[in-house]
Amino acid sequence: MAEQIDIFDANLQKIGEMERREAHYQGQWHRTFHCWLYRGTPEPQMLLQLRAPRMKNFPEKLDVSAAGHLDSGEEPIDGLREIKEELGIDVRQEDLLYAGERVEVADQDNGQKNREYQSVYLLRYEPDRPNFTPDPDEVWGLFWISIADGLNLFSGRRATVEMAGMEFDPQTSKFLEKVRTCTVKDFVPRIQRYYVAAMINIDRALSGMTDVAIS
Repeated sequence: MAEQIDIFDANLQKIGEMERREAHYQGQWHRTFHCWLYRGTPEPQMLLQLRAPRMKNFPEKLDVSAAGHLDSGEEPIDGLREIKEELGIDVRQEDLLYAGERVEVADQDNGQKNREYQSVYLLRYEPDRPNFTPDPDEVWGLFWISIADGLNLFSGRRATVEMAGMEFDPQTSKFLEKVRTCTVKDFVPRIQRYYVAAMINIDRALSGMTDVAIS
């Protein structure tokens, strides 16, 4: 059965339901869940997801740590399941820090017209031994980017930065440790300075501030 999602008007009022694919081609407003994972050691860092080659939109591009569409009838916090599905880790709702709603508008080369209300959350994640088990059908790699390096990259002060993490190896069917060099063009393109906003808010959260906002 095709995935059904709720669709909304420009005031975030629900106006009906629609099959997800059709909603994208019609440019209907819908809701998604975004979560940025971060840690303070060995230095302030943010987790980036490398999208799998099979993904229809922006394959092999760096993106938010975990994200997904909300099914019909779901509330934003129900998107918590995306963290388990994509990263393979269990997270408690009370550990999430709500950062607000943002709007994303983009017309893509494949004919889709993306109109999203994105509910954004932050999650501090730094166990002694990270136990990510990504789904390679969706996630090809996970990389920690230094907040300082990321801000320098998106401000134009640096052309490239290095990130350490893991990437799927088709030959062994395993995720292997890897250091990756990236540029701004390696990220999913966005009009707003979303990545910068996420990094600034993560820096605030690491300083003990709970007043964060991404829009």
